Parts: sequence; C-alpha cells; structure tokens
Amino acid sequence: MFVARHRVVTRSWYHTQRSALLRDEKPDWEQSVTTPLPRIELLGCFQLVGAGEIPMSGTTLRRLLALMALRRRPMTREQVASVLWPDVKEKQAMGRLRTALWRLGSARPHLIRCEGDHLELADTCVVDLHDAETLGRALLSEAIPRVDASVIELFSNDLLPDWDEPWVDSERECFRETRVHVLEAFAARYLESGDFLLAIDTSLRAIRSSPFRDTSHRLLVRAYREEGNSIAALRHLLAYRREVGEELGVPPERVLPDLLEELVG
Repeated sequence: MFVARHRVVTRSWYHTQRSALLRDEKPDWEQSVTTPLPRIELLGCFQLVGAGEIPMSGTTLRRLLALMALRRRPMTREQVASVLWPDVKEKQAMGRLRTALWRLGSARPHLIRCEGDHLELADTCVVDLHDAETLGRALLSEAIPRVDASVIELFSNDLLPDWDEPWVDSERECFRETRVHVLEAFAARYLESGDFLLAIDTSLRAIRSSPFRDTSHRLLVRAYREEGNSIAALRHLLAYRREVGEELGVPPERVLPDLLEELVG
C-alpha cells in the first residue's frame, strides 16, 4: 500500500470525511496537505495530481488511467485493449497496451495494480468522480445535513466533457443525473433557508447541467421571486417557455403554466 507522509488514502477516505462533517469538524479537503496524493481528476478535464513526473504528453496514458478509474473493477488486458483500440487488430492493440503499461510503470508503478492477466486502479489512487458520487449519495439521503458552499463546486463540472469516447458517454450521463439532483436539492435547501443568492447560483448550475429540466427552472424562478425580483423571475420563465417551444416543439402554454399563474395571477 502506498503510504503518504500524513495519511494512508483508501477507498473509505470519503466515508471518513462524511463522518467529520456530521461531527461538525473540518474534513480533509479543507485542511492543508503538504504532500500531494495521487489523484485522478475526471470532472471538467483530465488531470493527474500528486503523482510525480509522469509522461502524460500523449493521450494513451490519459485514456488508460481514465478507463481504469471509470470501470472500478479489474479488467483483463484483452478487455482494456479492445476498449481503448476497438478498430485495431488484437495483436497490435495488445502491443500498444504493453507499451503504455511499461511507460506508466517506469515512472509511477503504484497507479495501476497488475495481478496476472488483470488490471485495476490502485486502491491508493483517489478519483474525484468517486468522491463526488459518494458524497452525492450522502447529500441526497440527507445523511449530511449541511456542507460548505464550496463543496457544490464538485458537482458543477461534467465528466470529461471534451472526450468523444463511447465508454465515457454512459458514465457521463449517469453522473450528470446525480449532480443535477444534488444541485437541485441544495438549491431547494438554500431557498428554504432564505439564502437566495446561493439558491440562484445553484439553480443556474443545475440548468447548465440539464438545460431543459423544468424542476431546475422552477427553483430559479422561485428564488428570483422570493428575493423580490419578480420581473427577473417572469423574464426567465417566459424565455424558458419560448426556448422549449423553439427547440423541442412544445407549445409554450404547456410549459410550467402553474408557475406563470403564480407570477401574474
């Protein structure tokens, strides 16, 4: 197991941070850590942080590490090669995989665990997507009643948005559903507690994640109204109804009619 200077990082790390929140203590992401830990960031863009000097100039190693982080389970070498190079003959794909593993292993052998014919991301490698999913489930179950607003940043970026890979698409859509639910849940909490600025900001983040989601627009309109900006609320609702009509062919009068009645009735 890779041991950092200050702590050992395992897959149970985020459960520890959740417990810290429940005890009203500062979790580790708010504390300074002098020694960077191996961390793969998939939200927003791919980054490998705290892993020392690794040859990441090409795309092969990034794709390999991203696949290992997304699959969360051991894969055979043949499976990895066929996913990464589906249009290449098996012998050539296996050769590319051997080269990639050699390059990565020469620089940092602890990122991928090789056991016989199987490959898996090392337990000591932290992945921001895994963190977000674990935290998201806790937030939606209200196991964590409050978090600092900065935690919302974790749910504001899509999963590898610029990657055009079939094996990323389904994971991206799954996480998008999680994060928009989390953002809506917190927008509703902020609205209920009277934190209208945060409610507006979080609702807008949810809308950017899923532009044609009525529940997100409903939260934003209500946040504007409760803040005292009825004109802004009406302007946004009318613009959304018009956009739905233009993009989806839905008659505007069928889009959130009850909310319009609340504003003008």
